Amino acid sequence: MSLRICCLAVLLRSATAFAPQIRHSGTTLVVQKASASEVSIAATQQLLSLGVVALAEGTWSTTYDGFSVEKAIKYFGPTGLTALILFAASSSVSSGEAASMTPGLAASVLASFGLCVHYILRLKATTPNAPPKEAVALAFALAFFGFSTAFQSLFAAGIIQLPEFPSPDSGLPSSFPDIRGEGSLGGIEDNAAATVAISASADPLS
Repeated sequence: MSLRICCLAVLLRSATAFAPQIRHSGTTLVVQKASASEVSIAATQQLLSLGVVALAEGTWSTTYDGFSVEKAIKYFGPTGLTALILFAASSSVSSGEAASMTPGLAASVLASFGLCVHYILRLKATTPNAPPKEAVALAFALAFFGFSTAFQSLFAAGIIQLPEFPSPDSGLPSSFPDIRGEGSLGGIEDNAAATVAISASADPLS
């Protein structure tokens, strides 16, 4: 149960890795976005950590219940290749400049996505004497977190920019004039009183 909770926490954290922070400044809301250098530091650390995790998981799975060349190709091959790509791309990601980060982040997105697919296939397989699927599920959660980090970094660093739409209330006027144009409801009240007086004088029974 604790392992499942850990996996869910990692998946939820990956959805908001570089979400803009909103803070109050008096009566206004200020949206703070991370700079390219800040994104570079966080993405580099997380992707390098994913590379280490992939190597460790691949090595453990290969030696689990006895070493064999077939298991090395099946388990260590994809994870070792992913770790190699992530380590090689870290120099580009750590540059702190959007233009230089682009190739490294693109390679990290593809590598981490391939690692996610690798773990999904292992979760669906029914291989005898395979490593426990709980451990594979945790590795998948970490791989998805790395994929989400690399993908969101493309937007957070400004490499891919989304169009900005105006807020729904931006086109509304800040104030509405009343009938007299004096900015109060006095004109409406005066007109209502005058209408009642005219109606009373025109009524023959009054």
